[in-house]
Amino acid sequence: MGRSLIKTVVDLLLVFGLMAMFGTGYGMYISPSGKFARAAGQWTYLGMEKHTLKDVHTLLGFSMVVVAAVHLALNWRPLLSLVKRMNNSTAIAVVITFVILLTGISLYAFT
Repeated sequence: MGRSLIKTVVDLLLVFGLMAMFGTGYGMYISPSGKFARAAGQWTYLGMEKHTLKDVHTLLGFSMVVVAAVHLALNWRPLLSLVKRMNNSTAIAVVITFVILLTGISLYAFT
């Protein structure tokens, strides 16, 4: 497989993974909770119960992190080229945003 085909497959995995995460997240959002869940009985969305939706959503999230890391590795040179063309204040803003994002992911993963 050529590099272009691999990049296309990774990009499609990101798009479809994002759509699947949206679907499971929406299912968790509309799922009943508390006494409404007990009254609703056997509630399902896309054939999955609320706890199953949560597990699938979490698994998809971790899979997306791996695919996003592969995407960054495949596109590292264009990313560095883009950062080098930025002025200093924009580059600092990008670095700060990236650090905040990684801190948030780390805090979520280890709590």
